[in-house]
Amino acid sequence: MGVGPVDQVDVGLLARLQDAEIGVDGALGGDDPAGARLGASGQRLDVEPGGPALAGAEVVVRGELEDEERVDVGHIGGDIGGDIRGGGVLLEQGGSSGSRGCGLRAGRRQRPTCHAPLDGSASGRGRTPPRWRIRVPVGNRFSAAYIEPVRRLAAIVALLSCLPVLATSGLPVAEAAEDRDAGVRGSARGTDPYWPLDGNGGTDAQHYAVKVRYDFATGRLKGRTAITMRATTDLRSFSLDLLLPATAVRVDGRKARFRTVGRHELRVVPKAPLAAGASFRVVVRYAGKPASYRYAGERNWLASRTEVVAMNQPHMAPWWFPSNDHPSDKATFDVRVTVPKGKKVVGNGVRVGRKVRRGLATTHWRMSDPMATYLAFFAAGRYVVDTGTTAAGIPFYNAVSRGLEPRTRKNARAMLSRTGAITDWLQAKLGAYPFASTGGLVTGLDVGFALENQSRPTYGSWIYPSVIVHELAHQWFGDSVAVQRWRDIWLNEGFATYLEAEYAAEHGGESVQAYLDRMYRRTCDEPASDFWRLDIADPGPKRLFAEAVYDRGAMALAALRNVIGAQTLGDLLSRWVAEHHDGNATVEQFQALAEIVSGKELDAFFHTWLRSGTVPAPTLENGLAGISCS
Repeated sequence: MGVGPVDQVDVGLLARLQDAEIGVDGALGGDDPAGARLGASGQRLDVEPGGPALAGAEVVVRGELEDEERVDVGHIGGDIGGDIRGGGVLLEQGGSSGSRGCGLRAGRRQRPTCHAPLDGSASGRGRTPPRWRIRVPVGNRFSAAYIEPVRRLAAIVALLSCLPVLATSGLPVAEAAEDRDAGVRGSARGTDPYWPLDGNGGTDAQHYAVKVRYDFATGRLKGRTAITMRATTDLRSFSLDLLLPATAVRVDGRKARFRTVGRHELRVVPKAPLAAGASFRVVVRYAGKPASYRYAGERNWLASRTEVVAMNQPHMAPWWFPSNDHPSDKATFDVRVTVPKGKKVVGNGVRVGRKVRRGLATTHWRMSDPMATYLAFFAAGRYVVDTGTTAAGIPFYNAVSRGLEPRTRKNARAMLSRTGAITDWLQAKLGAYPFASTGGLVTGLDVGFALENQSRPTYGSWIYPSVIVHELAHQWFGDSVAVQRWRDIWLNEGFATYLEAEYAAEHGGESVQAYLDRMYRRTCDEPASDFWRLDIADPGPKRLFAEAVYDRGAMALAALRNVIGAQTLGDLLSRWVAEHHDGNATVEQFQALAEIVSGKELDAFFHTWLRSGTVPAPTLENGLAGISCS
């Protein structure tokens, strides 16, 4: 697709900033000399102008505060500064000719004027091109930064027109732009525009052997994680996602150099380069207090003096083990957790064993099926445990915290006992249960959500049957078949919510049609609401768990049931989980399979329900025949 004249072009998310630290090092435009380069080091954001193709262009570096108030923090090649609220920045022009700066004081709105050409003329022949450095005080916390051309210039059009492949690949420019030494240095960024620092280029994780020891009194976690990986390209270095400080790293048994970039990226340099296709083993030792760390606006450590649960979404792994932290890179797991012997440990998969030594107990859990890193969890505390097999022969392991009040604990235990029957019901609907065991955990900690940890969902004390159905449905939709990109979250949440409606219909509740009628009538008279305006096939990182993703997502499947028939939808869902078992998938792939299974062209249907931003008309084509908005 070509690029025409533009008045304003946002060339993509380049960095995510947190506590004034940046963990990104990439280039715009690849090796094109016209490309601007954005780098980072500590609390400094460096923007290096490109060559003459950008001469005269004005570039804005933008920040987005945690409270979502967007401000310009600087211009390059024009007025430098912006409307600053809540803190200051220092902008300096550096180069061989010296430097000059413009200071902005906290709490004041200022626009000082400092000029710097982008064509390199200020540096003179043989001199270092000018560089603008933006220093952000620790007190200013930015959650995102952008570099954005804002003038209508032929030079900008020329720059962007050299990137059509990137534009049509489905990746934003910032992520498609690889390190200048790509193929040698694994990128510290993944390929997901929602959280560009999640995941890393150049490696494919195969297996995690995680060993951690947790001290309840201090909140300190000490760990050793061995990761079996495969190099997807020639590598002289690679990155892992980890918040806790690393103390030692080895690659294939040899000491490796390492450093932390920002707060989230652990850059590892092995003794010898790694060839494309080679398997290698990296061992990382680390220690710290997980509760002290924050990433992407999240503090994800749930703990008290008596219980700890490592669970959250979309991020959890970096708080307790290094990983390639994106659902597109699944791996198998062995997790060993050491705590005082009076505590029990619950994890994913099958419990392999428990060893007690000198007052400490180490419990070993194994997940033999590929698992996304955010679904790996452990919980430690005082639990009532029930084990057995479902009527269909699937082993289960249920645990309820003794920290709950006796009456609440009794109710939670009774609710959790429904896990076996619900698992069997879902298996009859969708095909074989995808893992070696099922079950659940009810924590005594104050959590406001439940989570579909692979094979063993975790619930708060407010557990009830529809929540169990939802989290167990995720074992097929979300765990076995994981999203390829976070934008595909409808495949998880909309589907699990739809299965709630199916379960209710078969267990004395309203029919699926009655559910669709009720939900449509409740929402159709609010066309301007976020419920209908949101693109649930690409909701954005801040709306990932919006009501529309769940409820409108379920309504879309109920309407699809009317369009293609209940039996065909059942066949579609079971075929979907069979074809993508232990893998990843996208919304586009689901639509394609729906068209194959049904023999119908469904582009208009999916556009209307997922992307249009309008209330679907009550028509046969939209699966809403006979429904009125009243």
